[in-house]
Amino acid sequence: MKNGQKRENMIFKVILEKSPDGGYAVHCPTLKGCWSQGNTQKEALRNIKDAIKVYLKTLEEITVGKKLVDLEIPLTKWSKSPRYPIGVP
Repeated sequence: MKNGQKRENMIFKVILEKSPDGGYAVHCPTLKGCWSQGNTQKEALRNIKDAIKVYLKTLEEITVGKKLVDLEIPLTKWSKSPRYPIGVP
């Protein structure tokens, strides 16, 4: 990082499940179609991190030149639940 820039992180909830065929399947419910897998939990989580990065990069690329609007949604009791798919730091 240059000149004391602060690193920003996003937090995503993912669902990690044992696969019937062995290994683990993992997906991010917040990002439609963002799935990965791995032979171990650690590998599956590492792979979904990579998949999320690619998903977000692709999203950035396909929105170039489009009007983007920030939309603020107030947090409710439900959205603060640990089961909510988006983590809010």
